[in-house]
Amino acid sequence: MSKPIERKYNIYKKDKNNNADRNNNIITKVPNNPVMLSKEDIFNKIKNLILSQKANDSYIAEVINKLNSMGINNFVVKTGKQIHIKTDENRVKLLQRLAESFGGKYIDKPSGISSAGYVELDNGVKLVAKPNKAHSAGILNEKILVDHINKLCAKGPINIRFIGENKTFECIGVKNCKAIGTDVTNRRKADLVLQGIKDYPISLKKDNAEIWESADQFAGAKAKKIIDKLVKENKIELELTDKGVYKIKPNVAFYPTIEEKRDLVFGSDILPNGAVIEKTFSGDEIYTMNDDGWFEIPVTYIITSLNDVEGHRDVVFLIRNDSSRNSKHIGYPGLRVLAVFEKRLNKNVLIYKGDVD
Repeated sequence: MSKPIERKYNIYKKDKNNNADRNNNIITKVPNNPVMLSKEDIFNKIKNLILSQKANDSYIAEVINKLNSMGINNFVVKTGKQIHIKTDENRVKLLQRLAESFGGKYIDKPSGISSAGYVELDNGVKLVAKPNKAHSAGILNEKILVDHINKLCAKGPINIRFIGENKTFECIGVKNCKAIGTDVTNRRKADLVLQGIKDYPISLKKDNAEIWESADQFAGAKAKKIIDKLVKENKIELELTDKGVYKIKPNVAFYPTIEEKRDLVFGSDILPNGAVIEKTFSGDEIYTMNDDGWFEIPVTYIITSLNDVEGHRDVVFLIRNDSSRNSKHIGYPGLRVLAVFEKRLNKNVLIYKGDVD
């Protein structure tokens, strides 16, 4: 047996000339009740750790082989428990297909991993679908609908009827559809516009959407007043961390005024001729003309007035921690404000219903 390698460590602080000062020992904290393990215990723990890692690596290799056999080659093994798959196709449909192929469980709730959810396999391994960098998830959804409509009206003007669970929305004489989501000046909200006898601007939301918009600028000043008031009343904790950012506990929510809600949902361009439409498009949809001469496009939900914004779709401001944010409107680095769907709130959020001014 070869002689074990000996390593020496200098436990003394060094002066400016890089010389050890033996009169200035380093003192470090140790557990109050340190546990001394026998050599056998240490050996067994290390052996089990190695065996567990080997088993996990073997399982990951099997998953990779199966992905390759399915023609899925664009992915990244992020950790021993996560594989991120880059895709241009509809992520929900891909995850459903993966869950079926692998015998896993599709967790369809948005999470910190992905807004489209993920597939959980044996050993806790998760398959996550990520959009290719060429298109974000939202932009890809818009592109699918724009392409669909332009194919339908390629031979001339058509009438389109969007059919939601709550109402319909009609666009007459459509001869073209343009993606305009990059133009957000003057609080424009439309992602696309159907050009017919008039322009029909549409803001498109995915089925799993939980956010209306990032609202640091829109509601930051109001959020700061609420934070200051709740801190003064000892209803929340506001801590300045050693990283120079603040943390609040718990998160705080407050509701917009009617005017603010209208602005957040419709912006400056959706009304009176447009709509907010909720639907995740797969690209596999086929639309045909009905007997009345309309192309009918099924969607999940349609919003053309504030009466349609109710229940879990209602608008609420959420103040939460985000160490990457430093909004001058809030004045507390590490905090941000989102305008979210009410379904985003959980029982731990403090809902503020008092006056702001």
